[in-house]
Amino acid sequence: EQGRAEGGRAGGHDILLQPPFAFLRNSIRRRGIGDGAAGLIGSVLNSYYVCLKFAKLRELQQPAVDGSSR
Repeated sequence: EQGRAEGGRAGGHDILLQPPFAFLRNSIRRRGIGDGAAGLIGSVLNSYYVCLKFAKLRELQQPAVDGSSR
């Protein structure tokens, strides 16, 4: 909802590209890889969250099929 309220848009490329970039950002740039297994799990969970976030934003952009508004 927040991304939608801020005018955010999610295309198919966002769902495919943003999660791997989030993983790399967390594991390398934020030095999560130095935390061992905990850093790896944190990076994987964060990239999964990013994927879900963009998928939900894309879903909210789609017109309602049953005629009801979201």
